[in-house]
Amino acid sequence: MKDSRSRAVTWSLGALFILCLFIGGGTQTSLITDAIIEMVTIFVCVGILFTKQSTAIDRRLLVFPLIVMAAMAMQAAPLPIGLAERFWPAAARSAWAVSGDGAKYGFATINLAATIGALACVATASLLLWTLASLSAWQLRALLPFIGVGVLANVAAGLVQMSVNHFEPVSYLLPYEVQAGFFANQNHFATLLLMTLPPLAVAAAGPSRLAAGLALFIALVLLLAVGSAAGVVVGFGTAFLSFGLMGGFRSLKPASLAAMICGCGALAAAAAYNVATKHPNVNAGRLDFLRTSLDAIRDNPVFGAGYGGFVQAYQIYERTADIYGEYVNHAHNDYIELVVEGGAVAAALIALYFALLLTRLSERLRGPVSLTAFLCILVVLIHSAVDYPLRTLAILYLFVYAHAVLFADEPSEAPQPVAPRRPPPPPVFPRADIGPDAQALIKLQIKPATSAPESRIVELASRRPSGQGSRSGSTSQELGPSS
Repeated sequence: MKDSRSRAVTWSLGALFILCLFIGGGTQTSLITDAIIEMVTIFVCVGILFTKQSTAIDRRLLVFPLIVMAAMAMQAAPLPIGLAERFWPAAARSAWAVSGDGAKYGFATINLAATIGALACVATASLLLWTLASLSAWQLRALLPFIGVGVLANVAAGLVQMSVNHFEPVSYLLPYEVQAGFFANQNHFATLLLMTLPPLAVAAAGPSRLAAGLALFIALVLLLAVGSAAGVVVGFGTAFLSFGLMGGFRSLKPASLAAMICGCGALAAAAAYNVATKHPNVNAGRLDFLRTSLDAIRDNPVFGAGYGGFVQAYQIYERTADIYGEYVNHAHNDYIELVVEGGAVAAALIALYFALLLTRLSERLRGPVSLTAFLCILVVLIHSAVDYPLRTLAILYLFVYAHAVLFADEPSEAPQPVAPRRPPPPPVFPRADIGPDAQALIKLQIKPATSAPESRIVELASRRPSGQGSRSGSTSQELGPSS
């Protein structure tokens, strides 16, 4: 019964991850695919938590999401208009969610619907985190094949798109335009590839060196083809760091190491040329995003503009010279965007998160499993400084899974199946109706070297020798053939 329940938990969560990796690559708000994933997540996680036996969850994983949700709920809660206007600048007051001049209450967010949607997304991710944290380390590892299926499907789709249309948008598969893999943004597909590099590099340092090295090379080539400059730089750094921490360089010959460095250098140079050719003004545009975002932070220092309301807040402070053909939907820096939306409260939450992560690293960073989980988290955190990968549910769910693995207690060895106990053999009691020689034979379970049946041996051995002859003589006389 316990094995069947554990199998049901593994298959339900594995199916959820596959679903998320297939349809969770959109970046727009109010997507029907994101709503489906969130509803399935709630259904699966609530069913597991209510049917599973109580398991201790790390207090940090339990308390920190509650603090984050409380900070977000504070923006969606109605506040007295006098208190709310104290934190609203005159430039943004007209766009705030206030019903009019005679209103008694207001909301500390520029877009109430977007804030509630962001709160629902964080609550769903927190529920998934608590569910994964309640599993054992071996149950978490049992989800890896399902995640691998989703990743392989994205890689296969990316290879087809690279060879057929060179990542041209496809609009007839999903509610959003698919550019690379099943993602709407090529940079987020690059983030998925980045999260696969640490386990592949760790595997390349082990026995399965050839297969893992080939998969690692394919991932790096895809990163180069996608054209994400940050993805290529972070990818090469992550691969070398993971391979080196697992002692892979010690097993390489100098010629092989030199060839690897030269090959990676050539790929990096080709990536830089590819990005410079396709996106010559990418850095200038992001500097404009940063400058405008800092203006919004300066005018909304405490509570921010409201979670999910970056688009409306950015348009208020956007300069006329910085207006592009397409509107700016994100700051391309998740940390800056969070501070724009949440103010000093969001900045304090970011600092608290890094403090909790560092405390966990000081407690445990040994073995390939914890090292791989930490590196997967690290690549997302680094890429978030130049993009917004955590705004995609597929990356967010993998990010949550990596935290559950990092905070799980890793067993030293795999659990062995317990063999059923055999009932003890029945005790051998001496029989009063047979002689001592037969009793010894029965206890030792030794059959005498004779062709007579066992019942005949017991019958003959139970007889008492008669006459005045010796014991051996009388016994041979009794056992001799009858005339």
